[in-house]
Amino acid sequence: MKPDNPLILNFSQPAQQVSQATLQADATDAARQLERLKSELYGKNQLIETKNKEISELKIRNRQLQAENQENQERQKLMDEELRRAETQIELIMELMNENQAKK
Repeated sequence: MKPDNPLILNFSQPAQQVSQATLQADATDAARQLERLKSELYGKNQLIETKNKEISELKIRNRQLQAENQENQERQKLMDEELRRAETQIELIMELMNENQAKK
């Protein structure tokens, strides 16, 4: 039995068409993915800028608080010294009063 129409097998042409169509689809997908990644990168860069600004502000505030803390510690030290002097003076006054009462 002979076929009416001979079967022609030519794989080169359809393979190129499929390949080109596939390449175009891949290129379109790659372009979409690239745009999405660019958008994500832009968003991440914005977030990084915001966080870096926040870090800078917090570092400044931290230095201010450290200076304030140091000042408060020095002030507390002076107040402790004054309190000791006052207590010593009170003790001396009490001793003098007790001596005066003992003499009477």
